[in-house]
Amino acid sequence: MGAGKLVGQSVRRVEDPRFLLGSANYVDDVKLPGTLHIAFVRSPHAHAKIKKIDIEKARKMAGVRRIFTGAEIAPHLKPLGLPFREEVFPKSVFKQCTWHSMAVDKVRFVGEPLAAVIAESRYLAEDATENIEVEYEPLPALVDPEQAMLPGAALLHEELGTNVIMQLAANIGEVDEAFKRADLVLHNRFTTSRHAAIPMEGRATLAKINAEGEITLWSSTQMPHLVRSRIADLMNFPEQKLRVIGPDVGGGFGLKCHIFPEEILTCYFARALRKPVKWTEDRREHLMSSFHAKDDIVYFDIAFAKDGTLLAMKGKVIGDSGAYSADPWPAPFESLHLGASLPGPYRLKNFSMEVNTVCTNKVSLSTYRGVGLPGAVFVVEHTMDLAAAKLGIDPVEIRRKNLIAPDEFPYTTVMNEQYDSSSSTDALLQAVELADYKSFKRRQQDALAKGKYIGIGISTYIEPTGLGSRFWKPYGIQHSPYEAANLRIDPSGGAVLSVGTFSHGQGHATTYAQLAADQLGLEVKDIAFVQGDTHMTPYGWGTWGSRS
Repeated sequence: MGAGKLVGQSVRRVEDPRFLLGSANYVDDVKLPGTLHIAFVRSPHAHAKIKKIDIEKARKMAGVRRIFTGAEIAPHLKPLGLPFREEVFPKSVFKQCTWHSMAVDKVRFVGEPLAAVIAESRYLAEDATENIEVEYEPLPALVDPEQAMLPGAALLHEELGTNVIMQLAANIGEVDEAFKRADLVLHNRFTTSRHAAIPMEGRATLAKINAEGEITLWSSTQMPHLVRSRIADLMNFPEQKLRVIGPDVGGGFGLKCHIFPEEILTCYFARALRKPVKWTEDRREHLMSSFHAKDDIVYFDIAFAKDGTLLAMKGKVIGDSGAYSADPWPAPFESLHLGASLPGPYRLKNFSMEVNTVCTNKVSLSTYRGVGLPGAVFVVEHTMDLAAAKLGIDPVEIRRKNLIAPDEFPYTTVMNEQYDSSSSTDALLQAVELADYKSFKRRQQDALAKGKYIGIGISTYIEPTGLGSRFWKPYGIQHSPYEAANLRIDPSGGAVLSVGTFSHGQGHATTYAQLAADQLGLEVKDIAFVQGDTHMTPYGWGTWGSRS
């Protein structure tokens, strides 16, 4: 087959047969002789001091090999949490809280682990956790971020002296003047509810150590190489002696592009016991202790001229980060991205935003599908409809009037982002035509006469994807998301393609093979695909944010 014949063509996916035939290989499918199992003692309190942990009764139970407490292991593991680069967000702007793999002095959310039982089976380990007696001193629980911001509120992290871990403001253009001359000003308060990812496969980890002291970790992750780098750093362990394998993953959704305490602890326990150690998350643990997302409050002001021209926006975002700042995505990232996304695809010169990220006694919040964008689109597009009604302008027309026009590209936004091109206007007009929007009001009235209610929703937005190092630098994120691929030609003429990205449903084995086969003049079946093993693939930053 000649070059240039496969990309864009419909080809049979090469990764599907093993899933359809039940031959996929997930972390919990990996069985190693002599594997021990972990069960965690998790806090029933949202906020409490740990006064005493009595493990004696559980330690004597049959099948229990070892019990670890947070206080015991804290001296041997660095705290989690990767802060922003200080040259972008110094300590005066972003305050990094201390997050131990297991709680040491107090617990800060329901489900936080404070002890771990290692036993010969998960059943025995679970039974033993029920015989560990913990004495708590309950503290006031903060569940409202606005209350947590008030003077005198109980502190989650006393060393910070505040629950507000980031407060950042920007004022661009002549915002106040634009509001003064506006014919219509709208002010609203919006809230977005917490999300849990709930993939079909929960998180899972398995670690073993060999005679040379090398650790292999299997983890249900979206980013094996970054997991390896962070665990090696947090354990003060040589990275070249740590191998991370990402097998098949039953759903990620952004949740699994993080470093979790259980991944570090599994490696630590395997090294301490010199035995394979496994932990598989159950659904209750997932809801209690896997990161949540999208818990924001937005105060939003918008100003229009009487003809519907957008004059200015103001946004105040209060992000509920939960108890800690996630790793490697710092807690404010969700609320920062929401605030920065408010201008969207609209022509805007005057914009101000304030972003506050606040600790509360909830499970930590981090990235999940969209990361801030859904909240921003909800706020702006709902307000566009309200403005159209107030001004007596059609909802389509008020959007069309303010969208960046095709002849204005390339366009530098009010947030100094570069839009090289867009088809927002064309897409909106095409959608209107396909929906037969002009006849909708008549159809709506006809339906109402029959006792039926029908409506039509209009929304337009710009979604950034495939973001590289240049994008992350001004955000201060400690990533350099380059990628590499190795291609080895075999004597028989076939090829082995190794990549640092990680497919967990995206179909990379097929799409990458199409690209390589086109360039080499081969067929898809001639390309073998390797991913997810840090010892066999070039360093990469995994797959998240539609970046692969």
